[in-house]
Amino acid sequence: MKPRFIALLALAACAGEEASPPSPAPDAPPASVGFTVADSAGVEIVRNSEPRFGDASPIALGDRPALRIGSIDGRDALGEPVDAVRLTDGRVLILDSQTQEVLVFDAEGGPVATWGGEGGGPGEFVRARTLDRLPGDTVVVIDRRQLRTTVFDPSGELVRTFRHDFDYVVPRGFMPSQSCCVPVVAIDGESVLWRYPDQWNREGTGDRPVTTMVIVTGEATTDTLGEFPAGVAGFWPNGMNPVVREEFTWSAHFAVRAGRVVAGRGDRLGWDEFDPTSGAILRSVRADLARQPITPSDVERSRPQSREASPETTGRLASRPVADSFPAFDHMVVGSDGSAWLWEPTSDPSAPSAYQWFSPAGEWMGRVEFPTMFWALDAGEGWVLGATRGEFDEAYVELWTFTAPGR
Repeated sequence: MKPRFIALLALAACAGEEASPPSPAPDAPPASVGFTVADSAGVEIVRNSEPRFGDASPIALGDRPALRIGSIDGRDALGEPVDAVRLTDGRVLILDSQTQEVLVFDAEGGPVATWGGEGGGPGEFVRARTLDRLPGDTVVVIDRRQLRTTVFDPSGELVRTFRHDFDYVVPRGFMPSQSCCVPVVAIDGESVLWRYPDQWNREGTGDRPVTTMVIVTGEATTDTLGEFPAGVAGFWPNGMNPVVREEFTWSAHFAVRAGRVVAGRGDRLGWDEFDPTSGAILRSVRADLARQPITPSDVERSRPQSREASPETTGRLASRPVADSFPAFDHMVVGSDGSAWLWEPTSDPSAPSAYQWFSPAGEWMGRVEFPTMFWALDAGEGWVLGATRGEFDEAYVELWTFTAPGR
């Protein structure tokens, strides 16, 4: 096992370097004055001082999605869709954790096939939570319980399956959590990025949670991409579990873009891109966004259980440390076209689901509002696919299409 993480200290010095905007595509509007790109020792530094379209939404979604899959009791009824992808021919694949199946729908939303199913045999799953689309519409399903990756071709034929062998050891000075490793995303048909349990750094003057990302290739090779800050720790005044995350604290988020590992941290709007083989940082994208302050109403909405809880529980909830502001983002999707969609957290369950949209070049396009409870899962040029809930808590997967400005 060999460490691959390259320290990001040099990036802080890059912010002040002279930069010039990239040349726009012939059919695109000129780059905004707030968008600059520079090179620093081979690392592309992308800075956004403001979104291209300012406070105005860059796209209008319309009144209804282009495609809606799901119903209360029909043939397309969904149990618990935890992931979904859209293939190049328009088919939509949905991973349903209730049935442990990949449900296949045609471009019009009609059910056409089912892949997998619950079990331990080839092509079956026990606790699959991750579904990815690779170039050529190869489909990858990662089973968290079995530590196993299954690869299908576009027609659903089983290509191969292999179990991952973890040999990662917790570094000295860290205390692992009780949860097991979580698959994040497939890098290719052999390598998978796994998230090791957050650990508390017990060294130094303070405790801080750290996420360790492990790359597992095939059945036997394990490498460490790096250790990433994962929020801010606080302390219960008394009792068990003295160390706890601050309420509303930020965390680390990961994806894959054109073979690169994308790593973002929610205390700032942006991300870094790494070469998964060498660990070298290739690009850094930043946007200047003021984080929203947390109000007493936000805290109250986040603790509905406190109204019926025992006095002891209510007291513990009231004593939990609270962050000063919301994370800059708390969920990230990188599309097949290289665009990025970063979810804006809120405590209001009735608020629209808002995402900050970035172009493939890393330009901050603006804020896009989707219907309430929409959770993006995949994206591409002119579309976003995500899960949502209906009036009776029934599950749906929706496809929203749009025309990008200047197209």
